[in-house]
Amino acid sequence: MTEYENLIAGPFPLQKDAVTIGGNQNLKAGCVLGFKSVSAGAKGKYSFALSSFTAGAGTVSVTIGEDTFSVDTTASGDNHTIDEILTSLTAAVNASSLVAFEATADTSADKLVLEAKAVGAWAGDVTISMAKSGDVVVTIGDKTQVTAPADASSGEFFAADHTKNDGTQIARAVLLEDIVVANGATGKAVVAYTGCFNKSKLTFGGSDTIADQYINMLDHSIFAVDVVEP
Repeated sequence: MTEYENLIAGPFPLQKDAVTIGGNQNLKAGCVLGFKSVSAGAKGKYSFALSSFTAGAGTVSVTIGEDTFSVDTTASGDNHTIDEILTSLTAAVNASSLVAFEATADTSADKLVLEAKAVGAWAGDVTISMAKSGDVVVTIGDKTQVTAPADASSGEFFAADHTKNDGTQIARAVLLEDIVVANGATGKAVVAYTGCFNKSKLTFGGSDTIADQYINMLDHSIFAVDVVEP
């Protein structure tokens, strides 16, 4: 007996449940879903203003947790202006995949801005500071801490996308019915946490393919097989 429009492809036990589907999605049955595990809340956002700059031999640095990023301000090198220092520090921070912040050089206000990439613990559980060494003269303003807008979607299922970092990068379920959810809303739909599925019927979020989620699917007993349809 064919169920779910040829989506189910084998006798492996189908563990089903009705779950909350996140907003701003138009999904078809067969979409592989991830669970958004990052709690909704404010994202940490910090800024430092630089002023009274005089070039000299030394460095200006920003420390985020245990990681320090420095730029050389030696008179014979680059970084002779505040804008150049901000641009170099921004590039150094953003080149690191280990830092949970995205840096921006606000050259119109002479500020280095650091915003957390995700909501959660980074809203306030990290030490951030700026300093200078050597002969360079630069006034570093006090750290200003504000909060970026909260992410309103939490604890919901979204199309799996391995480029995300909020939990939805890991395939955990397969949608068993079509659903359209408006932006800012949520919906209910039936999913399968385990089962054997027709590979040609599976879809994903972003640019993901089965190759991107294959190991995650196996880890959660979601099997994809080729089916020869009549």
